[in-house]
Amino acid sequence: MIEFSLMTAEEFVDRRLDWDDIRPWSELVKGHVKSFEQPDEAHGLTLLNFSKALGQYLMQLETGYACFDMGLVTARDPDTVRFTPCCIFSAGPRFAEMDKPVTDSVPQAALEVASTSDRRNSMRERVLEYLDWGIEVVWVADPQAEMVHTFRPGQPIDMLNRDSILTGGETLAGFEVPVGELFVSSKH
Repeated sequence: MIEFSLMTAEEFVDRRLDWDDIRPWSELVKGHVKSFEQPDEAHGLTLLNFSKALGQYLMQLETGYACFDMGLVTARDPDTVRFTPCCIFSAGPRFAEMDKPVTDSVPQAALEVASTSDRRNSMRERVLEYLDWGIEVVWVADPQAEMVHTFRPGQPIDMLNRDSILTGGETLAGFEVPVGELFVSSKH
């Protein structure tokens, strides 16, 4: 019987940049490397549009910042490292996590994009993991349905269609963006 040793978050980050075929779209789940399909154009467009709205909101504040494709160490022994498209830190020193490839610090909010089939299939697990870890609000943008599902601990899922307004609630008070704007192509 062949035994495989479990990888730590630190080992994974050190080796991730050497794996040319899976590097940008891999995560560590319970000590094992898991690869994902390359995100599609709708994924990038949704993230771009969310980033624009979030950037305008954060520029008005004296605290808070966003990190993109940062590794979040959501579990230890065995380690899990998730790379959410966007996470928001609204507490602590501004930009404290910016230059880190991974962090054990819990952001207040996270955006996931359900763009490819493997991301869709793992989304429930990811959201529950984030909420259990302490993230206060998780948004899952679905470019195909043009909807955003909002998850908060102990609350029902808030399903927003393209005519709804996505808000930051108590976590990011004052943040608002029309859901439909998240899915608008710059070609229009």
